Amino acid sequence: MLKKITKILTLLVTVATSSITVMAASSDLPLQVEYSGLPGTSINGQISVLNTADKTHTITLSVDECPAESQVPSLTEWIVLPTTAFPVKAGEKVVIPYQINIPINASAQGYYGTIKVETTDEQGIMADQVVLLEVGENGDKEFFMQDLSINQNSLNIEIANKGSVHGTVEGLVEIIDTRGKVIEEMPLNDQGQNILPNNAVTYVEDSYAKNLPAGVYYLVIDGKADNGQQIQGKITFQTDRNGKIEIIDKYIGSVDIDSLRGSAQQQYVTLQTALAVAAILIFAIGFVAVGKYCIKGV
Repeated sequence: MLKKITKILTLLVTVATSSITVMAASSDLPLQVEYSGLPGTSINGQISVLNTADKTHTITLSVDECPAESQVPSLTEWIVLPTTAFPVKAGEKVVIPYQINIPINASAQGYYGTIKVETTDEQGIMADQVVLLEVGENGDKEFFMQDLSINQNSLNIEIANKGSVHGTVEGLVEIIDTRGKVIEEMPLNDQGQNILPNNAVTYVEDSYAKNLPAGVYYLVIDGKADNGQQIQGKITFQTDRNGKIEIIDKYIGSVDIDSLRGSAQQQYVTLQTALAVAAILIFAIGFVAVGKYCIKGV
């Protein structure tokens, strides 16, 4: 399963408008909440902080940019927090509202920022809530598969978004043998991770079918973006008895998966037919040879 691992710590942070839960500290997939609105309007959000520890924690809130490498339009100056520090008793849940004020002159595109939740004690537990805002209805999304690779240790699928608004690409990854049989299926981005504008996300799978018998296989990616755009690619590879993988061919673009399965099955049938014909010919030649020998012997 293509997924990320979330670290479990003491402070539980949830968002009322999202079903996603992050167990404190930083995780590979931060808590994300999505909003949409028009220029000149305001959006109300809230963060719920639940202290599962056995003592009181002082929580601080701050607004920050998305990671520097993202380089996306910022909404940090639009977020208004009612407080920046508050205590949360053991077992207590505190709900903090906040507001996003969209300027009247904001362009139709995506804007991004992070609300940081931290404790002031020696543990320094921290959780980031990434805020994704789409302003207007004319923002564009343009996804493409940037890279596709496979080796003995992992499968890597890199998908980029060169549009102006965030979005998701989800789908299915299949390994098909030359008989047309699906050896393994894996969901692509089953956590619904967003790809920010002018950014790329690499989905890594390190537990795909590694113990494949020696032979030729097709690795097929069939993804679909939330704007309906199809994202597909294919790798033809072979494995030896030691599990070593060699890529025969790699293609990024539209793939006729049904035809691929059909052609794989047809190739297998053709091979089996050829072997059967060869066996019959060998038997016939052998039979004639024995017949001639017997006649000469007589």
